[in-house]
Amino acid sequence: MKRVRHAGMAAVGSLLFLISPAVAGDAVFNLGEVVVKDAKEPITQVSTVEEIDRKAIDLTDTRTVADAIKTLPGVNFAINTRNEKIINIRGFDMRQVPILYDGIPMSVPYDGFVDAGKLPTSNLSQITVTKGISSVLYGPNTMGGVINLVSLKPTRILEGDGEFTVDETGATAADINLGTRFDRFYLTVSGGYLDSDGYLLSDDFDPTPLQGNGTRSNSDAFQTVVSTKLGFIPAAGHEYAFGFNRINSTKGLPPNVTDSAANARYWRFSDWDKATYYLLGDSRITDGLTMKTRLYYDTYYNVLDSYDNATYSTQTTKKAFHSTYDDDSYGATLNLSTTYVPHNRIGFAFTYKDDIHREQGTATAPWGRYEAETFTYGLEDTVRITDRLSLVLGVSHDVQSPVFANNSPLRGEASTWNPQGGILYAPADAIRLHASVGRKTRFPSLKELYSEAMGNNIANPTLGAEKAINYEIGVETDLGTTSTAGIALFYADISDLIQNMPTTVVIPGSTPVKYYNQYQNINKATYKGIELSLRSQLIEDNDFTFNYTYLDARNESPGRTSDNLTDRPEHKVYLSDHYTANRWLALFAALDWSSDRYDSNMYNVADFFTITAKVIGTVSKNVSVEVGVRNLTDANNELIHGLPTEGRTLFANLKGSF
Repeated sequence: MKRVRHAGMAAVGSLLFLISPAVAGDAVFNLGEVVVKDAKEPITQVSTVEEIDRKAIDLTDTRTVADAIKTLPGVNFAINTRNEKIINIRGFDMRQVPILYDGIPMSVPYDGFVDAGKLPTSNLSQITVTKGISSVLYGPNTMGGVINLVSLKPTRILEGDGEFTVDETGATAADINLGTRFDRFYLTVSGGYLDSDGYLLSDDFDPTPLQGNGTRSNSDAFQTVVSTKLGFIPAAGHEYAFGFNRINSTKGLPPNVTDSAANARYWRFSDWDKATYYLLGDSRITDGLTMKTRLYYDTYYNVLDSYDNATYSTQTTKKAFHSTYDDDSYGATLNLSTTYVPHNRIGFAFTYKDDIHREQGTATAPWGRYEAETFTYGLEDTVRITDRLSLVLGVSHDVQSPVFANNSPLRGEASTWNPQGGILYAPADAIRLHASVGRKTRFPSLKELYSEAMGNNIANPTLGAEKAINYEIGVETDLGTTSTAGIALFYADISDLIQNMPTTVVIPGSTPVKYYNQYQNINKATYKGIELSLRSQLIEDNDFTFNYTYLDARNESPGRTSDNLTDRPEHKVYLSDHYTANRWLALFAALDWSSDRYDSNMYNVADFFTITAKVIGTVSKNVSVEVGVRNLTDANNELIHGLPTEGRTLFANLKGSF
């Protein structure tokens, strides 16, 4: 029976009380930005930095971060065995490209991932994606770049927007944002929910003993989101804000359709809860010295249940378990920036993060506890040599310090030095050339250091950091007043990649003799490729977007059995057009294609192809109605062999604002 629950909406219904003059402002929450691209800082132009604004998110109907950024060149996404959407940028996965929310790390302390399919876009003003080298102000583990999600900021005395969505399966979703700005204060409150009994499969799907036609088994999901932010601007150059963001979810994990009933995974996330509390500050100490601070506390709790069979009701067999994670992170960042030296902007960064992971394999098992601290000290100098030529130099010193390993012996501190540099040259007003090179690293996660995988792994607390040397050259150009184009060539040389490998170690006395796996620094890889992008309004009433990515990702490890790396398709194309027929009617369509790939089991999965299209009807200045279809051609797609994705699905949206 269809569930009807609206807890996420109940938290946002009472903001109708403030009456003071509005203060002009920007809907983008500048405190949430680490480096402001609009300021034309060279550090955001010596490598590829792309932004997805609120308008683009709304137009593409990308309700999650994973869906939004896959529209960019160089970005792919995959689905892992826990049915989580994992982002891949130029070959680097999410452990190496962290996701931040208003500059606060969102990664799960234990394994360094976060399900990008659970991160909503409804309360965001923009998404900033930095590829290659990123500013040292972002902190550690930015081996392949960084993604920053920037929340909304109100500009008027009372404003709001909302959306309600329904599709042909009966799945519903709704979001609302309310905000006010008065005198020196502003306040935002946002909420949303998703309620789905599961997605439809393609008509081309061939049924198996585990999966029939129609709705994908165990693909239901329910999620609520609540966020709020209170800001204070005491004087010019000073701004402070306290924020809270919470995501709560339950969902099924569809079994692999190629498995037998005896070997299938009957898994469900009975609880998935992530909450973040943070305090941000921006202070202009003098005309030439500013300070930006962040303090945060983040909690993550989930329960993963494995059941005996497809009834999802009993847990009595050996494969059944009730696994619980109860994690905490807290940290702080301090960024100082000065322009006292003529033609130079010098920045200093300090970041601190303490990750604590607690786990329980079964309801009666003892709790395990693991903890590690990470520190970063960074220095960056932007030198404006001329009006058309700038140089950026930076270096960071990152430190990982284990604190507790479930009463096991601890290793000493591990540290890395990461220098980088870039150059920006504009030979003409409409042309920008850039080049950059830098060394970036990623420390092993608590899982990689200490995981025993329910008795199948041996811990390896001596693991070292992964390392990458990133190179990039590129050009951006304005083609008249209506079009822009860009090209970027990139190359990454990666060493000491961490992989879970079979090991010859045998635990004495085990009966029968059992062999184990262990995370080890063994891999070497190279990622190289090209990105092409074009945005044009040259054809009247059309807004056209095209991007293409070529990625050559190779395993270069000694003794390798294959050059292939998982979840890294060689080619990717994204094409969209927004056609405005008149003030009342518009059309939007987007094509997303990627070539074949190797999944996590090294199975060669066929290419991925989908088209989304919709008709947009503007009822009034503040109300629109949309009707569309996802996967128009009903392609039977997979990202992992045996895990089919959504087939053709009709949907409708009602959107409004005031």
